[in-house]
Amino acid sequence: MAASTVNINGEIGQNANAFAASVSASEKSKIGWDMFMGAAGANLSGEIGGDLHGGGANISLNSKVGKNVNLALGEKSKDTSFTIGDKAQIGGNLTYRSGENAEISSQAKIAGETIRKEFKAGMKKSGPAARAGMIVFSIFSSLIIGLVLVSVFRKKIIVVTDIMLDKIAASIGVGFLALILAPFVFVILAITIIGLPLSLILLAFWIIALYVSKIITGIFLGRVLIEKYWAVKKESLIWPMIIGVIVTSLVCFIPFIGWLLGLIAALWAVGGMILACKKS
Repeated sequence: MAASTVNINGEIGQNANAFAASVSASEKSKIGWDMFMGAAGANLSGEIGGDLHGGGANISLNSKVGKNVNLALGEKSKDTSFTIGDKAQIGGNLTYRSGENAEISSQAKIAGETIRKEFKAGMKKSGPAARAGMIVFSIFSSLIIGLVLVSVFRKKIIVVTDIMLDKIAASIGVGFLALILAPFVFVILAITIIGLPLSLILLAFWIIALYVSKIITGIFLGRVLIEKYWAVKKESLIWPMIIGVIVTSLVCFIPFIGWLLGLIAALWAVGGMILACKKS
């Protein structure tokens, strides 16, 4: 599951994978196997039969976890928080990477060891000014490329984003397969010698596709937001592109999980482009 907000209120028989700005699992939720989570904020209160893995900035855990908990948080306490509530029950070890100790209720039950891993001294992150500069650069460079895309390839982008909406799972799945298979295709063509030029051409197209994929996902997100909240379908892609690219760029810079959300966005768009090519 990938979205801005993921709410789990029912039963999932096997594994649950949730990637969002906010992830919530109510007391009624039940996950049969493992849960892998990436979120800026998470509030987990249901039952998890296996392990809980993932990371986030602010995590509240009140779940009954059958096996181990392994989470990554932030280095600075002002940016992150990790709370183990009264109702938490962990059948195995609790392992977490954080700059500060977790707040663990005395009523919480942890069968195994509680291990906090420190950040290494060399793992210094960019300062706020440098990070802000990277975000601004990313947004404006993407907006320029997005303006060219919607001006030249408007109809094709509409087709791709329509497919991304209608076939979410298929688009992400095809994108994932392309990510795995593409390197093998490039290598096989290259070692034949005669296929080396084609390999280099395909590699160049692949790099371009990966770069513009997040912009395509941004346009898709912008279209969805405008059609939902403005109640009128807009013909121009300029505003959807601007709104979507800004939102997507900000999401990709969320600590710990931004890279993962960015990867999902890229695979989603790449899959949509492949399906659109197949359709045409």
